[in-house]
Amino acid sequence: MHKGGRAQGGLGIGLTLAKNLVEMHGGTVTAKSAGLGMGSEFTICMPLSAEKGVERNHERHAEAQPSRSGYRLLVVDEDKDAANIFAILLRLQGHEVWVAHDGPSALTSAQTYRPHLIFIDIGMPGMDGYKVARRLRLFPEQRKVLLAALTGWGQAKDRRRTSEAGFDFHLVKPAEPESLEAVFAAVEKNVNQAGDSARS
Repeated sequence: MHKGGRAQGGLGIGLTLAKNLVEMHGGTVTAKSAGLGMGSEFTICMPLSAEKGVERNHERHAEAQPSRSGYRLLVVDEDKDAANIFAILLRLQGHEVWVAHDGPSALTSAQTYRPHLIFIDIGMPGMDGYKVARRLRLFPEQRKVLLAALTGWGQAKDRRRTSEAGFDFHLVKPAEPESLEAVFAAVEKNVNQAGDSARS
């Protein structure tokens, strides 16, 4: 099976990331199913006032969660449901998020919105994630934007391939919260360095 195919699935957000983000806001996630082939039902419960829940979880996440006021992000995946769910979760963290569903749209959105970070699913048909990354790196103004590849493949040769295409990060599906925290810590550092350069 070709490694760039849709067999990899969407962005691989999964319940792990959703549960983590919901609990950070003082909520809970539950799942139930009537059986194989019967579908699944996921329920998210959020308190009317999340102040206590956030306060309770603050200490647990203080070290791992970088301090930030939100960044401009672009999520690229032809799976609309996966991309939109990911965008919603990122917006809950205070980020400004745009979504593109194919390579050409991703290139246009990157030029228009100038994101700090772009998440790109590798297995898109037509212009796959590798091609999108290489095209982005051709634009002088996009050479410093951070690119995160999302893929179902995590061997050394797969990581080497994303690196050669211009990606800064290689995230294996499902993307774990700890991996995303490391990515955002790098974004924060990148933004701060750009600000220092502009002031000097």
